[in-house]
Amino acid sequence: MVKITSFQNITKTIFLFVVLIWFSTCAQNQTPTAQEIIDNSILAHGHEKFAQLHLEFTFRDYHYVLHRDAKQTTYSRQTEIDSVSIKDVYPTNDKLIRYVNGQIIELNDSMVDLHQNSLNAVMYFMELPFKLNDPPVIKQFKGESWIDNKQYYSIEVTFQKNQTHQDVYYYWIHQESYLIDYLAYSFQNDGGGTRFRKAVNRRNIDGVIFQDYENYRPVEKFVPLESLPDLFIQNQLILVSHILKENISMH
Repeated sequence: MVKITSFQNITKTIFLFVVLIWFSTCAQNQTPTAQEIIDNSILAHGHEKFAQLHLEFTFRDYHYVLHRDAKQTTYSRQTEIDSVSIKDVYPTNDKLIRYVNGQIIELNDSMVDLHQNSLNAVMYFMELPFKLNDPPVIKQFKGESWIDNKQYYSIEVTFQKNQTHQDVYYYWIHQESYLIDYLAYSFQNDGGGTRFRKAVNRRNIDGVIFQDYENYRPVEKFVPLESLPDLFIQNQLILVSHILKENISMH
């Protein structure tokens, strides 16, 4: 009788051990949701600080300023052409205002839209992944990918109906660091096209990760975004430009 009881206890112990291992394995293999991946990426990049900040940087021939407080987000950029100072100020809940040598210059609606879209585009990439939690953003988990022997979460981003609702973005987020190493997008304006970007020159400034990009395009104007990492590895993408932000400061 004692032997039977001992055998039963051993059997129960083994059963419980197997169950615990099974639950542990399931927990480890459970894939986070798209929202969880983006939230983790925002923390990994230090972008919780973007909720309120003053950020300045230069990009190409412009000096950019992003100012965000509890009430308002304002984008601005300034340049000088032939000793003429040109400054665009865009409160994102209003419309862009252009200053030439300190004086307001009236722009027609099409030019206002043009300059707003241009400012938005630069700031959007500067604020990634923080911008991926904006209300119009629709996030969808698209699986796991291997790029250059590293494992990534693939996230597709589309938008609720607005001026960019036809654009589609893909982000490849490293499964351990949660940093965005690659991204791609297709766009319809200005004739449309497809782009693939690789993060380079990553640096930490006051606890925030900033990175530049190598900007590529495929031979064909439109290809499936999920195919771009393979085309990149196979050297079948064309380097278009370098996206370099300089003189970054924030407080």
